[in-house]
Amino acid sequence: MYTSPLTLRGRLVLSLLLTCMLHCSCNVWAQVEVKPAITTVSGWRGDGSGRYPNADPPLAWGRTARSVKEHSAQARKPQDGALPAQDAAIPDGVIRQWLVLGPLPIPEGAKAEDLIPDAAALAPDANEKTANLNWRTVTQDSSCMDLCALLNVPPETKGFAAYACTYLYSPSGGPVVLNALSQGQGCQRIWLNGKEVYFTGKDVDLDFFGARLVLQLQKGWNRLLILNARTVATRKSWWISVSLYGDNTTEYDTHGIAWMTPIPSPGSSAPVIMGDRLFFTAESGSLYCIDKADGKILWVRSLNYYDFVTDEERKAAADAFVELDLLAQRVRQMDELDAVMPWKMPALEKDWRGVIEDQLLKKMVKVSEERYGRPATWGCEAGFTAHTPVTDGRRVYVLYGTGVVAAYDRDGNCIWKRLLQRRMVEHGYTTSPLLVDGKLVIYFDSFAELDPQTGAVVLERPRFLPQGKSFQQNAFYGAGCVLSAGGEKVVYYPNGEFVRLSDGKTLSCDPNVLQVQNNIITPVSDGGLAYTILHVPEQTPEGGEYAVSFRLPGLQEDKVNPEIACKASLKMDKVPYYYNSNICASPLVHDGLMYSVTVLGTLIVVDMEQSELLYQRQLDLDIFMPYNGGLLKGGASSSPTLAGKYIYIWGNQGTCVVLEPGRAFKQVARNRVENFYPGRPAWREATITNPIFEGGRMYYRAERALYCIGAK
Repeated sequence: MYTSPLTLRGRLVLSLLLTCMLHCSCNVWAQVEVKPAITTVSGWRGDGSGRYPNADPPLAWGRTARSVKEHSAQARKPQDGALPAQDAAIPDGVIRQWLVLGPLPIPEGAKAEDLIPDAAALAPDANEKTANLNWRTVTQDSSCMDLCALLNVPPETKGFAAYACTYLYSPSGGPVVLNALSQGQGCQRIWLNGKEVYFTGKDVDLDFFGARLVLQLQKGWNRLLILNARTVATRKSWWISVSLYGDNTTEYDTHGIAWMTPIPSPGSSAPVIMGDRLFFTAESGSLYCIDKADGKILWVRSLNYYDFVTDEERKAAADAFVELDLLAQRVRQMDELDAVMPWKMPALEKDWRGVIEDQLLKKMVKVSEERYGRPATWGCEAGFTAHTPVTDGRRVYVLYGTGVVAAYDRDGNCIWKRLLQRRMVEHGYTTSPLLVDGKLVIYFDSFAELDPQTGAVVLERPRFLPQGKSFQQNAFYGAGCVLSAGGEKVVYYPNGEFVRLSDGKTLSCDPNVLQVQNNIITPVSDGGLAYTILHVPEQTPEGGEYAVSFRLPGLQEDKVNPEIACKASLKMDKVPYYYNSNICASPLVHDGLMYSVTVLGTLIVVDMEQSELLYQRQLDLDIFMPYNGGLLKGGASSSPTLAGKYIYIWGNQGTCVVLEPGRAFKQVARNRVENFYPGRPAWREATITNPIFEGGRMYYRAERALYCIGAK
């Protein structure tokens, strides 16, 4: 499981080697920039659309564990001394050949694991009979095995179990990591060579944590057997997803990657481009500047509550600052050390950055609970750095979940900084800042527009709360999109709120027009239309999810009247209803089609001109951690992105599929970037941010590394 980034993150601090603070302090009197101004604004998903039509990135790349590439997996039971067939190779770690037995009815009061008492000894072959059923050979086109479709089980029924068996060939033997997730709505049990290695122990709605196991494979053939039961019908799906990864001792084969830069601190903001440099944020308040050419970390700057202390506070809590001054100095020292390449994992947990930052935040509460006692996150899966920075080409503007907002120049000089009002909110704040008409627009605890040159408040007002709704009930987590309403500019937010930029006023709107919003995804604007997903409660007559587009006519005083252009239901009755209604990724709109991806990796494509749902498809993404309760949960949360002629969609475990846009599904490539999480032998780094593109390169920020995919 993941742990909080504020309790187990950071790096080794060589405090004896560094005795002074960073040379550049954060104040509004920083030196004047001399670089020429660039007017292009770059922020979340580039310009917000997720489209890079002039890019020409590669279709093939990879970083795969050597311990995985050598393996094979086949459904056919191997004979003595036989080698695997050529088509059994699994260089990408995805097991596609299985023997499947089922559906096995579960009698009333019985347990699925008791249907075949000696199941651990099963070593079947194709067409062999067990429990009066034949083992079927199944070849998958993805890591997801849809048992409803394979076994002809209606998605709304329950009371069945199924077994899946494959034979793994390991030329060398040794450890590999099994990544297995199921939506079986029942129990799941796994055996390796007759030995049980995983068992949920009870019926579960969704195997939230899944199985992430280090399998000690024997040299030669190994037998992997899985039992999956469907005893709960909460969700209209029944599937298993299985793939292999390397453990923490493996070496990697790499191709198509120009450079890979390890990141000392985790985070979930995407990078932005400013000239020859890349910028992104990391826990709990750091900004990293990277040389775009070679991936070298040029500088790191951190801001925390300590940087906002007044003289009066220092005098009133003099005893607390004896330790706070030392902690703040260590943070500055780590900023210097993090820019040393190549960066290596620290040796001692007590010296990790996150531990020090956590101590500093807690001790700042003693200085002033009112000012520093609310880090503004409660159960925030994305930590304090979900806000993607925005740049105007001269400066980069950053926002953190702690309430800190600041502006830096390309050389790391802090031009200004400000501490926003904030209150605790479940899942924290994740809304990225916007640059619109020379104003920095931020919706945190309150709505504010700042002067990007000075940080001065242009306007600020409390968060709007509809009648009868609490602050938490009206919370949202995506960014806003800018729309034109006659001669006014309006920002449309995921909670359904429309804010007029000229005065910051929330406009009234008929709640029956757009109904209930998906408060996670960021809406998209294109050609005068806004595109989003509506979630209407199932208990209502129109319950379900809808792809919606609308335009805004001129305002009627303080009222906005959205005109619906398209409202297409995302339900399909003629195909397995395996997609989950939870959607974190923002949609992509291209040539009249809207592409959305659910947290479980299901692609949904809608013709927004004809209000027609074209198809849904389970993508081959090796999804994991859909609801794991730790940092960076959320399954497939990276938004689909158009680069040149193709669409790039990332899963949350390093796999990316490349698709050809159009009315029918056409996959042109599948690639994996694999990296283990330091200190955890069975864990992979999370990949939930959005890629950005420039020319023939794609830049992708994962949890522990920044990748440049393309030519060197």
